This record gives sequence, structure tokens and C-alpha cells, in this order.
Amino acid sequence: MAISTATIPGQVLTSAYVNNNINSGLTYISTVTLSAGSGTAAQWSGTVFSSTYTNYRLVCNLTRTGGGDAVNMQLGIGTTATTADYYGGGYLIGTSGAAAVTAFNQSNTDRWTRAFGRFTTVSGCVIDITNPNVATTTGIVSNSTGGNGDGDDNVCQFMGWQGGTTQFTSFALISTATSCAGTIQVYGYRIA
Repeated sequence: MAISTATIPGQVLTSAYVNNNINSGLTYISTVTLSAGSGTAAQWSGTVFSSTYTNYRLVCNLTRTGGGDAVNMQLGIGTTATTADYYGGGYLIGTSGAAAVTAFNQSNTDRWTRAFGRFTTVSGCVIDITNPNVATTTGIVSNSTGGNGDGDDNVCQFMGWQGGTTQFTSFALISTATSCAGTIQVYGYRIA
């Protein structure tokens, strides 16, 4: 969707012109609803990535029952996961009762670990994904907060890439402990 050129005095504005200019930089695509009943199995987003947008933003509000570690992400086509070439790393900051910063990394694994953060009770998370439906490397930058007064309170920043050239259409959330539920709003960055 291209941004229209500047107007001139006396110009009649068509609906197409106005529609091209009323949208913000982010265009809402869909809301992915995750069910706790799926337990630790991969919960797929459905088709959210397409050639309409190059880059995407995911705004996540998740609740997980039970303890454990990270909430991971895989990319795929439909419900067929790509299970190799995930790289990245980041920081866990200020876990409950400590001011420590803990670094972590991964190299050629089957998913992005901690893409949705590390938490026990509640997490708010914003993820930017670059080029998921383009035949090139897909990148990720994720910032999340977690915990609710429990032992896993933290801020998590994760950055990484998927090294293949697959044109992905979907992502999966995988909870490594018990079950995870909530919503993820998917937005496309408008192409100027």
C-alpha cells in the first residue's frame, strides 16, 4: 500500500487517496488467540505473514500456569515448522531479588528460545520480525516483561535471526513448561 503524493490547492480527493493516507505506519492484521488447553504443544498462529508487508510487529499478552523457563518461537509454513538455523541471544535483567544481568545465546537450534521472554505468571511482549515472507534471512527483536511478584520477575531482551531463505507464513508459540494462553495482535509495517 503506497502513500499518496502531496495534494495541491483545489484538488478533489478520491476515496482511494484518502484511504491510503488515513492509515498509520502499522496496519492491524489479526489477533491470534492461544488456548491453555494446548499445554506445551506448539500453538500455531495461522497465516499471518504474506507479501503484503515486509516487516511485522507482534504485541503479546500471555499468561502461563506453572513454573518453568522460556516461551519459544518457531517459524513455519502453515503448521509445518522449520526446525533448524535459529540463532540469537540476549539478556535477562533484574530477576526477582537481584539486580543481575544474565546473558544467554543460541547457535543453530530448532527454535528461538526466550523469544517471548522468560516468566511464570504474566508477560507483556513486543516483537518485531523482519522479512518473514521474503526469500532472505528473517530477523527478530523482542522486548518482554514478566512475572507477578514471583521468582521469575524480569525484563528480557532477545535478538536473533533464522538463517534460511524460506518464505514463512506463520509462527508457533511453544511453552517449555506447562501451558500458555493469551492474545497476540499482529500488525504489518506499512510500506511507503
